Amino acid sequence: MQDHSSFLTRKSIEPLIAGGLITPETFDAECLGPWSYDMRLGMEAYVSSEKTLTRLCEGDSIVVEPGEFALLMTWERLNIPLSHVAFISLKFSRALSGLVNVSGFHVDPGFRGHVVFSVYNAGPRPVVLRCGDKVFMLILANLDGQADGRPSGSNFQDLTQLKSEWIAAVKGPPVSLVALNTRLEKLSWRVNSLITLAGGVLLAVIAGLLTRLIG
Repeated sequence: MQDHSSFLTRKSIEPLIAGGLITPETFDAECLGPWSYDMRLGMEAYVSSEKTLTRLCEGDSIVVEPGEFALLMTWERLNIPLSHVAFISLKFSRALSGLVNVSGFHVDPGFRGHVVFSVYNAGPRPVVLRCGDKVFMLILANLDGQADGRPSGSNFQDLTQLKSEWIAAVKGPPVSLVALNTRLEKLSWRVNSLITLAGGVLLAVIAGLLTRLIG
């Protein structure tokens, strides 16, 4: 049993990797940093405006347009020990481009499988992501004891592909703040034009009435 919980450094992460934290066929030593592991975009992704999901080979890319949601599966397959919990986030370079993580921020003790991120492009420009790119960051912490095992039949356990109900949940047209602002500006211009036109007509009517009264 651990005396206290703490975040792990590379020295403590390496034995966990040797013990199967990340399956050997999906592990890359170049992704392991001093205190974190950079997870890569895997072989399935879905962008909300597309009709079907995209199956990727290494080097293939997807484009997340402004206002679109995307489901992204990691290349790495994890096996989190019951004595540890993992925290996940987008790398800063990806967040800087406008991507926002709208899914969970941790991986439960006992989780097995690929991790799925739900992201939203809140930026003004398209974001291009390639299969194999370092997109996510994994940070590990130990617990002060063993957690209970995950419930059997969990929807998130042993994930190997995106689920159809998740795709259905995010499917739809882009919801871009930039596009909404543009529409509001156009609507405002039309309203102002109508007000100007109505004001001109009203002045013309008043002028006509005054002319008749004076005449």
